[in-house]
Amino acid sequence: SNLTETLAPEPAEDPPEEFLTKIVGFVFIKAVPLLEIVKVKFPPVVFVVIVIVALVPPSVRRVLDVGCATGALGRFLKERHGADVYGAEFDPAMAKEAESHLSKVWNVDLNRTGLDSLTHTDSYDLIVFGDVLEHLIDPWAILRQAAELLDKDGSIIASFPNIGHYTTLFHLLFMRRWPYRNRGIHDRTHLRFFTRKNLLDLYTQAGLRIVQEKRNLRLWESGSSVDFMAAILDFWPFRSFVTFQYVHRLQKV
Repeated sequence: SNLTETLAPEPAEDPPEEFLTKIVGFVFIKAVPLLEIVKVKFPPVVFVVIVIVALVPPSVRRVLDVGCATGALGRFLKERHGADVYGAEFDPAMAKEAESHLSKVWNVDLNRTGLDSLTHTDSYDLIVFGDVLEHLIDPWAILRQAAELLDKDGSIIASFPNIGHYTTLFHLLFMRRWPYRNRGIHDRTHLRFFTRKNLLDLYTQAGLRIVQEKRNLRLWESGSSVDFMAAILDFWPFRSFVTFQYVHRLQKV
């Protein structure tokens, strides 16, 4: 379904964490069942969480949320699926808050250590990377480690901004500059950049394949009232140029 792929303009500032948690919680309960019925527009951070929830297999029981922030997603998965949820988080304050919601949280810098260095008592049937891997020095190694921690029939859900969006080409060709920003595709904290073909290579080297794909379509990185036109261009050869973000559910080959 393409029903979750167009978004409203994002706010100038990130919403406060407690406000976002309330919004996400409401959407988890009220909006997810409607995603196949109506087109819903959300800021990118909410879009990712909603789509991740929609892609979670109903039988999930043991989850690792990499980049779990304050544990909002994990808390919901515990309540909805009865899952045992573990988290890994770089920010110490967020990790401490997440500990009150999840079974265990590691405060870890994955640019200094790997997932395989953490104490895992068992494998996972779901591992989540919500806009995380592009912030790492070696996402290839981290994804391989995640695949090793996965059950035979388990899934990895990963989201990525698409550097192949036409705004990248526009800025390079006509503005003669790289469009560094504080958020979005060109977030200045991103260390790695991926088009869809790059993502296929990333998954292949980890022994993974795409089983489901959702795409966030928009014309302008900051959001625009004409973003609906991105859906009109959602066909080859324009599709990759209007895709702002990919969300994939992966399984072992």
